[in-house]
Amino acid sequence: MNELFALDFDGVICNSADETAVSAWRAASQLWPELAQAGSDAPDEIVEQFRAVRPYLETGFQAIVMIRMLLHQAPLSAFRDELHTHVEQALHDLNKSKDELIALFGAVRDEWLRKDLPSWLDRHSFYPGVITALRCALQQQKRLYILTTKQERFVAALFASQHLPFPADLIWGLDRKVKKEVLLQELLKEKDARVHFVEDRLDTLIRVHANPTLQAVKLYFAPWGYATRAECTQAEKHPDIHCFSLEHFTSWLKE
Repeated sequence: MNELFALDFDGVICNSADETAVSAWRAASQLWPELAQAGSDAPDEIVEQFRAVRPYLETGFQAIVMIRMLLHQAPLSAFRDELHTHVEQALHDLNKSKDELIALFGAVRDEWLRKDLPSWLDRHSFYPGVITALRCALQQQKRLYILTTKQERFVAALFASQHLPFPADLIWGLDRKVKKEVLLQELLKEKDARVHFVEDRLDTLIRVHANPTLQAVKLYFAPWGYATRAECTQAEKHPDIHCFSLEHFTSWLKE
C-alpha cells in the first residue's frame, strides 16, 4: 500500500492570520484609498479582529473584502453566513474579477517579501513541533503533499525560512486553479494509493466525504488551526472524520 499524506498548510502547518491581515489591509487600501492614509499599515486592533473572523476565510483574496467589512463593523454573522455575497458585491462595485484580486493580493505579498523579508516571516508562526515532524517524515521518505489555497511561492518561501527541503513540485496551491477534490482524485490514481488528508476547514472535509469518487480518502480534522468550537464539536461527532490533537499529528508524521 502506498501511503500518501495530503496536508493543508494554513491552519495545519502554519498560522498566517496576522500576515494575511496585513497583506489584505495593504491591498484594500489600494482598492479603497479612503480606508487608510497612504503608507499606513494595518492597526493592531484590525489584526486582532481579523484573527476572530479568520475561520470563515476560504481563499486568501477574500481577506481584502473582510478587512473592509471589519472597518465597516460588520457583525460576526456576516463573515460566517454572507462572506460570498460581500465578495461578489465588492467585485461588482470595483468592476474587477476574482483573478484580479488574487493577482493584487499576490503582488502585495511579493512587494513585502522583496522589501522586507524578515518582517514578512515574523508575521507567521509554525505550530509547535510541526516543522520537526515534517523534517522527520521527509527523511523517512514519506510521500508528503501540500494542498493549499495559498499561492505556492509563499509556501516555498516559508519552508525555506525553516531550512526544510520540501520539494516545490509537491506543493499544490492556488496557482493551479484546481479544487482540492480534484487534487485528491489525482493522488488516488496512483496504484495501491491510500490517501490521508489533513485539513482544518470542516466544510472542506465534509465536501470531500460527500464526493463518491473520494470515498477511499482518510479524513483528518485539525482543531488547532482556525476552527471554531462548533466545528470541533461537529467534527468529533462525524463517524468518518478523525479528530487529531496537534501532539497526535506530529507523532503520526514521525512514526
